[in-house]
Amino acid sequence: MSYKEIIIEFFRRDFRSLRKHWFYAIIFAFLYGIEAYLLHEEILAGHGDYRPLIFIPPLVSIAFGPLVGAVVGGLGNLINDIITKYLVEGKSLHMGHAVGFIANFLGAYVVGLLAKDIRSEQYKSILSKEAIKDYIWNTLAGSLGMGAVTGLIIGLGLWQIGKVSYELGIRIAGSIMFWNSLFMVLLFVTLPLYAIGERWYLKKMEIEKAILTSIQVVRRPEAKIADIEKGEVTEGKPIEREWFIASLRIRNLTDKTLRFRVEIIGPDIIQPSVKYTKKLAPGEYDDITFSIYPLDSGERHFRVRVLPWSESVDKVKDVIQEIPETLFELKYKARPETSASLNTITSFLGILALLALLFKGFLDLMSGGPVTGLTVALAFFAAEVVLIIIWYIWRKYQLSSAIRAR
Repeated sequence: MSYKEIIIEFFRRDFRSLRKHWFYAIIFAFLYGIEAYLLHEEILAGHGDYRPLIFIPPLVSIAFGPLVGAVVGGLGNLINDIITKYLVEGKSLHMGHAVGFIANFLGAYVVGLLAKDIRSEQYKSILSKEAIKDYIWNTLAGSLGMGAVTGLIIGLGLWQIGKVSYELGIRIAGSIMFWNSLFMVLLFVTLPLYAIGERWYLKKMEIEKAILTSIQVVRRPEAKIADIEKGEVTEGKPIEREWFIASLRIRNLTDKTLRFRVEIIGPDIIQPSVKYTKKLAPGEYDDITFSIYPLDSGERHFRVRVLPWSESVDKVKDVIQEIPETLFELKYKARPETSASLNTITSFLGILALLALLFKGFLDLMSGGPVTGLTVALAFFAAEVVLIIIWYIWRKYQLSSAIRAR
C-alpha cells in the first residue's frame, strides 16, 4: 500500500468515526465549552486564558480519534467564546475567536495523530509498565498539541489579524503553551481512571452478553405442526442499527416428512423474511438463519409463522388444508449503539461538568456577586434537553425512512 493510500484510508477512518459519534461530539463540545467558561482565568489582558480542564479534547481524541477530538476542541472553544462575549458581556464575536477555533481544532487533532490507543484489555494491569509508558506518551502528545500547537496558532494568529503586536503575540503564545502543558498533567491522572472505567464497562457488557445472545419464545400455539426449540444470536450482537445474524431451530412434530416455510414478521428490518427448511422426517429439525437490523433498543418482539410446504402449488393447498399453520411470538433484547469508551468518557465528563458547576456557583456565592456561572450552566442544561428532543425527532425520522425503504 502506498503512502497516499495510507493517508486516504486514515482520513476515511477519521470521517467514519465522526459520522458515527457526531452527536456525542457535539455534547462533549458543549460540556467542554461550559466547563471552560466556569473554570478559567485570563492570561494577558483579555487575550487567551488558562483552563484546568484543557485535557478534555485530548481525552476525546485518544478515545475516538483525531477528528472527533478536534470538533470537541474547536466547537467547545467557540461555545465558550459565545458564552463569555455574547451572552455575558454582550459583545459581538470577532476574527480572534475564529483563530481560537482553528487553534483548538488543530491542537486536538495533533493530539489524536500522535496518541496511542488506551485499551484496558491490552494491559495486564492498569498501572503496568506498558500502560504507564502509554499514559506518559499521551500526556506529552497532549502538551504538544493543545500546548505548543494551540498556543503558537493563537499568538501568531492574533498578531497576523492585527489584534496584538508581535511581541504581545509571542508572550500570549508562550503563556498558553506553558499553562496548557502544565494542566495537561491532569491528563496523566485521568488516563488511568479512564482505563479503569473502561474495564468496568467491558465486564458489565460481558455479563450482558448472555442476555443479548438469547432469543426467547414468548408464546406458542396450543396445536402445532412444528416447534421452535432454540433461538440464539450466532454472529454479531443485537445492537441498535447494526446487523446481526440469528438462528432458529425448527423441529417437525408431525408423522409425515415435510418441508416448512418459515415467515419472520417484526418491526425491525429482517432479511430474508422468508426461509425454507429442508425436508424433515418426523422428529427431525433444521436450523435456519436470518439477519436482523434493530431499529430501536430495548425488548424487541417478532412473530414467526410456520407453514407446511411442497414444491407443487396444488399439493401446498392440500397440505395447508390438512395441516394448519403455526404462529409463534419471540423476543430478544437490543441495546443502544454504545461502547465501553463512550460510556466511560460520558460518565467522566458528566461528573466534571457537575463539579465545575458546583465550584463556579460556590465561588460566585462567596464573592457576593450574581450566580452567573450557575445561571449559564442551567441555561445550557435546558439547551441540552432541547438537543435531546431534536435527536429524538431525528431518530423517529430515520425510523420512518427505514420502514418506507423496506
